[in-house]
Amino acid sequence: MSVETPNPSPPPRLVAEPSPWPASVPLSASSAAPLRDGSPAPSGPQGGPFDALARSCASARGGYAWWYIEAHDLDEGRYGLTLIVFAGSVFSPHYAGRLRRGDAVCGLDYPAVHFALYERPNGGRHLSHGRLWVMNEYPAQAFFADAHEVRVGGTRLHYRDGGLDVEIDEHTTRFFSKPGERVQARLRIQTDMAIGTGLPPFSLGENAAGEAHFWQPIAPAATVEVEVKAAGLSRRFSGHAYCDRNCGSGPLHGTFRRWFWAHGVSAGQKPGALVLYQAQRLDDSVLGLSVRYPAQPHPAPDGGAQVSRDEHGGWGGGRGGLADFLWLRVPPRFTVADYRAERARGSRLEDAPFYARYAAELGPAGDRAASSAERFLGVGEYLDLERFRSPAVQHLLTFKTRVVEAAPPPRDAGPES
Repeated sequence: MSVETPNPSPPPRLVAEPSPWPASVPLSASSAAPLRDGSPAPSGPQGGPFDALARSCASARGGYAWWYIEAHDLDEGRYGLTLIVFAGSVFSPHYAGRLRRGDAVCGLDYPAVHFALYERPNGGRHLSHGRLWVMNEYPAQAFFADAHEVRVGGTRLHYRDGGLDVEIDEHTTRFFSKPGERVQARLRIQTDMAIGTGLPPFSLGENAAGEAHFWQPIAPAATVEVEVKAAGLSRRFSGHAYCDRNCGSGPLHGTFRRWFWAHGVSAGQKPGALVLYQAQRLDDSVLGLSVRYPAQPHPAPDGGAQVSRDEHGGWGGGRGGLADFLWLRVPPRFTVADYRAERARGSRLEDAPFYARYAAELGPAGDRAASSAERFLGVGEYLDLERFRSPAVQHLLTFKTRVVEAAPPPRDAGPES
């Protein structure tokens, strides 16, 4: 694994606009120390957000680490949201362009935040309308991490006993990379699983240069309390949450051609969860991975996960698909082992030239009727990295990626409340 030596100069702190909520997790100057000085991996529990694996991947040329969080409203079934915090934005046209030119850049040079709030229309069965959308790319100085926390700009993710705390303070991204309205959110995620150590990272692929990609579930069937504020919007809801993380020591499109991913939770007071991956690598080998969790909470630290891995199957999604997305013909389903993920018709959460996100229904493959414990409702994605490699597609992405300049250092010790 190739690892770049981070820039030793200490970055200035960024300061966001004052938050309307008091801080739930105090931030001292030492706890927010930047990790670009070549020092050893931070002390703290194994499996913390920026542990040795995440650090080495994000420090590699073309590398990255990202943390994915999803929340769904069970009060009314009206809202859902997605948050991705990047140490190396894998879909950044600017990062990809510099790598294409041969520059020695790593994930720590391209931190970013993606946030989306979705809404279910009146009379609809699934989330299908985008209410708020953020794709903000920051300078290297905006990234901070320690053994318990990752922060990019005004967004932070904090691991604690029993769950995660998330705070978001961003401006939405308009077309032509213009800033939009300010959006703030707070999530308190609770889980009985051991955060970050329930299951070890799974290697999903490695290319000829030895660059590898890892995926790790963090909290596949958690509960969440959410507050969201934006212009004309102030909502609180509770429901299910899903969290995972991904790390890689080289460009994502340097290992894979395309992939499917989907996850869901079952109904009831003690939901189970299912996560499916199908990934086609550049050498045309195909990985199928399923991780099934029984009813939660479960006494085992890993949540009782049942893992099935298949390295000998073919690409089950096909190259065709329905023409209901603007940019891609997205296959309607894919199958991994004994499970199948179907995308919900009419649900287009994200519709990009190389990427689609949609509401998904997961359950047993074949014609067998599924019980309520075997039906999982959630989200799926289809990623076409052969399309992402196109410089023309990457140019289009510049119109929906906002580059945020560094803010001046703060004048006092803490934010206003």
